[in-house]
Amino acid sequence: MFFYLIVPNVFSAENKQVVTVWLTNFSKSLKYFVRIDKTSAPVLVSNKQRISGAGDDFAKFTSIIKDREQERKEAIFQYHGNLPANIKWIYPSPNRKLLIVGFEDPSFFPIKSIVLFNAITLVQITSFKANDYISDLRWSKDSKIIVFLEVKTHIDKSLKGLFYAISGHPIPKNTFIVRAIDIRTLREQRIEILSDFNYGEGLFVDDVEKQHGNVR
Repeated sequence: MFFYLIVPNVFSAENKQVVTVWLTNFSKSLKYFVRIDKTSAPVLVSNKQRISGAGDDFAKFTSIIKDREQERKEAIFQYHGNLPANIKWIYPSPNRKLLIVGFEDPSFFPIKSIVLFNAITLVQITSFKANDYISDLRWSKDSKIIVFLEVKTHIDKSLKGLFYAISGHPIPKNTFIVRAIDIRTLREQRIEILSDFNYGEGLFVDDVEKQHGNVR
């Protein structure tokens, strides 16, 4: 299973915007369009499913993770000398006034929590924890909202799943949740977009389709 952080991809700063969640495994490729509204809970707009070519999608998926690893390293080098020595990655806000900092290496460990710092004073502001782990996150363009893609994992308890578990190869079934947090008020909204997705991985992408670009 891959654990990672995606760095600066941003979505629109308008009052209503749509974020695209890409979920994939070795047999399916799914995209979900979620509307984030600063005044109400996230809404699932629609989803698109593609069965064929899922293997190619998974290869592209992992390539994105590797390509963005260098960006995380560059951010670390920029701030590392003035922050705790054991940080593993840094995700600056678009206005460069805030930093999301992680202490777990996403290449090897699930991200259980993140810490928010003031980028000017380097003082810790607050922290956020996941029930299980954070698969991806991003800032809004106005640097006022953090959106998480949170994953909850359990083992398949069907007869097939129990057989694989006994043989030492349990089947993970993942549930994906989008969490939107207004960092000014710490008000949080969330929506579950998919449950029990075998071996599923997820990230945010920027290819919102035209028919969803003007959702109201």
